[in-house]
Amino acid sequence: GAGVGPFYKVAIDEDPMQVYHYGGLRTFLLEEMVEGPELDEPIIRVMEKVNLAYLDASLPDGPYTLTLTVLDTNSRRYSSASISISKDSVNEYNTNVTGADLTSCPEVRGASKGAEDECSSRCLRGTCRKGACLCEADWFGEFCDKDLHDDSIYLPDTNPAATQWSCHQANHFRKGCETLNEMLRETQFSQGGASCKERGGLQAFHADTVSAFGINLRSLAIALGRSLQSGRPLTVGFPWSCLQHERCPEGRYTCYFQHLANCPEDGEIPSCGWKDDNQELDLARPAIGADFLDQISAPETFHPVISENSSVVSDALVFIDTKVADPNGQLRNFGTMSGASLKLLGGTRWLKHPMGTIKVLDLSRGQISFGEYITLSQHYTVFVWLEWKPSDVAARSVAKTSGGAAIAVQEGHRRLGIYTMGNKSHEAEFLPCGYEITVVGWQLVMAVGTMSLDGTAVSRFFVNNHYVGESQGNQANQKLMGFGYASQGPGFLSMAGVWDRGLDERER
Repeated sequence: GAGVGPFYKVAIDEDPMQVYHYGGLRTFLLEEMVEGPELDEPIIRVMEKVNLAYLDASLPDGPYTLTLTVLDTNSRRYSSASISISKDSVNEYNTNVTGADLTSCPEVRGASKGAEDECSSRCLRGTCRKGACLCEADWFGEFCDKDLHDDSIYLPDTNPAATQWSCHQANHFRKGCETLNEMLRETQFSQGGASCKERGGLQAFHADTVSAFGINLRSLAIALGRSLQSGRPLTVGFPWSCLQHERCPEGRYTCYFQHLANCPEDGEIPSCGWKDDNQELDLARPAIGADFLDQISAPETFHPVISENSSVVSDALVFIDTKVADPNGQLRNFGTMSGASLKLLGGTRWLKHPMGTIKVLDLSRGQISFGEYITLSQHYTVFVWLEWKPSDVAARSVAKTSGGAAIAVQEGHRRLGIYTMGNKSHEAEFLPCGYEITVVGWQLVMAVGTMSLDGTAVSRFFVNNHYVGESQGNQANQKLMGFGYASQGPGFLSMAGVWDRGLDERER
């Protein structure tokens, strides 16, 4: 009404689910600043978690600027919102709704291009936004340079709670959690259980009865991640021996935990990971031999068939299989190049793959180097049996050469193709084949390089023995240095091979 000081109202919008799980909004401070020609200096006051506030009624009539800023308990300042108001002792006030978000994170070290360039140059495993490095999965720290798996101790130089970049990282993490929660609802709890019969059917996790409870819970989390990637709902099979109790004679997961999905429990559903008969499932793997084409067309029948007498393996320059190692536990080359000894460099690690019993090589941050580089002929074939790492931040170089990469995925994308050194520059140029990879599951990826009589170079690509496209160029006459590249790791690798000829359709 007229004659009183204008007032403002701050709307607090809270997610009901967040309040249910974590409680209400934590205490915050609201800084109010009033400026105007009638004032010698701004009037500033700070209030705790205000919802409705009147301005000073003693203000002279006239125009003013009201600026509101949120401060958290560590006195960090968030985004401000300003609005023009007027003090009027005669007329009634009009309503003005701003819709400004007072809790958005502030710029880090200012919004200058130099500050953004500094973040980009130091941000190891993330993306810079407003001067803050937002980390990809499994990385943390101000510049996303700490590995969640490798760095057991981390003591930052300053308290993250008192910094501005931590606000952006917290929001990034919160949005990721919201996305994950939405995926869980859509896949695991679809309306009416429709997803239980769609997108390839239901999967089941069967506990390994010889492992401890904590190990099985970790394995279940991994299986759930795979299920979300493929869009296929996951349920938990039974019995689960470590959950057996007198009040839970069938050993059902739901005796102790909430339902993982609104799909029915069933002990007969094909297992996603571990069976309850003391036998673990092996990873799906290709068979190398005359019946390779038939095996490729039915991935669920893959079994390792590695023999030095195989018609395909026998003339390979390099052929490796992580399941077969020499007596000293070293990676073995089945190929004909005896000088192509294999060295594991960078962050390469042997791992027992979480969804099977075989050992694989983690090339996410490492590489396999040849003791003697292989010069690729005008016609060559390179194949890998791998699971792509999910991150698109860096390129994924699979077959690294002196002139680029014979198999690669473009930086920032999922486009399959090759990297080659440009004719007029020393910078690598990506030549796509027209196919985008999927990061779900193990895949056979093969590049066949050919050179026509007129000198036209082509790389033809096959995924699980299906032709997917070709790149206008190849790596003929370049030296193949190995598989993977430390700064451009492709992911998990189990098998790989190189031939100095193009494999025909029967052999592919």
